[in-house]
Amino acid sequence: MSEELQNQFDDGPQDNAKWWWLAVVGVFIVAVFLVWGSGAINPDTTRARARHILLQFDKADPQDKQRALDLANDIKKRIAAGEEFGKLAGEFSDDPLSKSSGGDLGYSKEGSYVDAFEKCVWSADLHTVSDPVLTSFGYHLIEVLDRKFSSIDQYKEEEKARIAEQAGKELGGTMAPAVTPPPADAANTPAPAGPAK
Repeated sequence: MSEELQNQFDDGPQDNAKWWWLAVVGVFIVAVFLVWGSGAINPDTTRARARHILLQFDKADPQDKQRALDLANDIKKRIAAGEEFGKLAGEFSDDPLSKSSGGDLGYSKEGSYVDAFEKCVWSADLHTVSDPVLTSFGYHLIEVLDRKFSSIDQYKEEEKARIAEQAGKELGGTMAPAVTPPPADAANTPAPAGPAK
């Protein structure tokens, strides 16, 4: 080693605190970008919170498939009779990740689930347990707990509601149709003569 470098080591430990702080801040910034990119803290991302009970079956055994469907229907009846969804998820669900949290999947962005599950999450009424939904994983009972729409999607939903309300008024007879249909014999009626030139 050069004499200058040797002297740096001989002087004792150096203060590396600024480098440690720089590393901590760098890791924090990376973590924030990862979480932001996932939509977890972005308030302007459309997302839904759901919970489910998964009942798997042997795909090669039609009787096992029927057993899983019957069990799903029985569990749905028990929930309708007042039993707690979360308790039944803990008892029956075959999803090891959500079983311990009462089937709660947390918030997820659109497109996070397989097709049939996704369709149910975005179309089912809130706080209503679905009929059994069949996916490649098995049968699911799904309850949508909350939906949060981005500002753009919120605007689209409000526009749909406004258009539906307007169409309902028009169909209800409160507004005259925009175009009056021609008389039945309009094809045989001569056009009116215009002003003479």
